[in-house]
Amino acid sequence: MIFQIDTTGLSPGDAITRGQCETVIGFTEDASPKDYQFALLQLLGVVQKQLKKEHGRELTVRIVGGELHVLTDQEAAAYNPKRFEAGLRLARRAHRRLMAVQVSGLTPEDKAIFAKNVGNQAYKLSMLRKRAEVPLIANERQTPVMLFGKRKS
Repeated sequence: MIFQIDTTGLSPGDAITRGQCETVIGFTEDASPKDYQFALLQLLGVVQKQLKKEHGRELTVRIVGGELHVLTDQEAAAYNPKRFEAGLRLARRAHRRLMAVQVSGLTPEDKAIFAKNVGNQAYKLSMLRKRAEVPLIANERQTPVMLFGKRKS
């Protein structure tokens, strides 16, 4: 489905109501809830692309109760880190599932691809791992400081 919607009047803080979304999509949520949710996701993508062209920057659009909300900068600053962390959790789970694959049933070519994927994912996830902060203790000199005066020639 390709959706046509006018987003010229939208700015951060505005919303596209459920009625407007249903009009653009062509059917109501009551008719087919799963299809409506999928179509709403597609509409969200269309709205994001159009807003990027109009405003010259990425704006965060979120589905809230069947409506599309264009988030303000303050709302987006709180919302986007949560989405980022959710993506990391998905990546970690996918990597654990990959590690659970029985390699004995793979062909040699598939084993090489598997090893490459495991290595790449492990490397990327290790860079994202939260590290404990080690407090730095000020180091005091154990030996006396030598003072240099003027040299005599």
